[in-house]
Amino acid sequence: MIMIKIKDAPTIIKLGFNVLISKMPYFPIIASFDVTNKCTLRCKHCYWWLQEHNSELDDEIFYQKVLEIKKRHPTLIYAIWLGGTFT
Repeated sequence: MIMIKIKDAPTIIKLGFNVLISKMPYFPIIASFDVTNKCTLRCKHCYWWLQEHNSELDDEIFYQKVLEIKKRHPTLIYAIWLGGTFT
């Protein structure tokens, strides 16, 4: 019989959890969509201004891309819509 010390239990549990997670298939449930590049706030905490961006898609192409993502990942149940400012 292998004896495990109580102080080692968190490490063993963490190792077991990491092995379990590494063997799980990829089933995304959340998608994030940056809807527009049009924002004038430039908030200090915002990541948007730290990266380059392609031109915006027109509404129909954007909608088709969303449908394509949903079809490719049917486990998605939640969407985060980002971008723009209220005026």
